[in-house]
Amino acid sequence: MRAVLLSALIASAFAAALPSPAAHGQANLTLPPIDPPATPQTCGALAALVKSQGSLVLGDNPRVYQRYVRDQTFCAYQQVASPAWVPTTDNPQCFIGYTCGDSNNDGGK
Repeated sequence: MRAVLLSALIASAFAAALPSPAAHGQANLTLPPIDPPATPQTCGALAALVKSQGSLVLGDNPRVYQRYVRDQTFCAYQQVASPAWVPTTDNPQCFIGYTCGDSNNDGGK
């Protein structure tokens, strides 16, 4: 009898913890896009920001972003820093730092 009562209590507690179908539908709402914070658009300002902050994420549209770093120490283990240039208002090829990526080293094979 205790086992039946205990399993009934567990089942009712589990059912109460599940969201209702109405609450579940709310999770599928589409939110309007959020504008990213304004960043300096001149070459010197962006390079200085990467240098002072260590890393910076820039997006060229709402779904494409790239992380720029000051140096190799801001990359994950076994990633390499590669020089990165971005277009700015005053320079079409502005060096602002590096991007982190996988090494193409195949071990000499």
